[in-house]
Amino acid sequence: MFVRLLAPRTNKNRTFASVRFPVSGPLMADIEGGQLSGSNLPAPLAERGVTVLPTPPRIDLKTIDDLRVEMARVYRDMRAGQIETADGTKLAYVLAQLGKLIEAGELEKRLEALEGVLLTRKVKK
Repeated sequence: MFVRLLAPRTNKNRTFASVRFPVSGPLMADIEGGQLSGSNLPAPLAERGVTVLPTPPRIDLKTIDDLRVEMARVYRDMRAGQIETADGTKLAYVLAQLGKLIEAGELEKRLEALEGVLLTRKVKK
């Protein structure tokens, strides 16, 4: 069994790093047996200098409009200084690439529909 925590990191871009470590021995037995209480309970995260960040909400990026809205949010966050310009530029690039993939998928579906119509016309002749 593995436990994932956020540990302090000294990096100018990121304050915390995700740390994954195996759990075994007495602590593993306590976890499996549901016996985590009292003296065998690990110290609170705040006492160990670890901050747990909330899970960000899932963003639907299934349509071009979804991507447009998310790219506008990234732009506003960059303008407001909430995210660094370099990070925002990378996010915008990835969103643009996703847009190209969605566009290519839509074009492929249209082309298959046209080919299907042409095929049925050839069969009728």
